[in-house]
Parts: sequence; C-alpha cells; structure tokens
Amino acid sequence: MSGKRCTSVDCKQKVALVGHCNHCGSDYCLKHRLPEDHLCAQMEAVKKSAFDANASKLMSERTVERKVVQV
Repeated sequence: MSGKRCTSVDCKQKVALVGHCNHCGSDYCLKHRLPEDHLCAQMEAVKKSAFDANASKLMSERTVERKVVQV
C-alpha cells in the first residue's frame, strides 16, 4: 500500500492502513477514511446498516415486563 493515493477528489495524500471503505471498496487517507468524509456513493446503505445494528442492539437489551401473579 505504500504507493497508493487517496481516491477522494483533489486529495493526493497517501492511503492509510485503516482507509479502506467496505461500502464503496475504495481506499482513502486518514482525513477521508469515514464514509461521511469521502461522500461515499453507498451512504444510504451505510446509514441503513448502522440503523439496523443499533435497532438490533436495543431490542436485545430490552426489558420485558413480567406479569405479577396475585396469591
């Protein structure tokens, strides 16, 4: 990866080890590594994925009310 450059428009920085976007498949420098920072073409999929992950986590932590049995 030593010679790769950022895929973001008008950026010539070297690609970071953590700069690969799993959503669009491109490589970016540290400044553009987040989908929001490089205006990822898959932004809607990124948002949906994050929403689904958060919803799943919240549902797994949900408190369920027990019915009270009168004796």
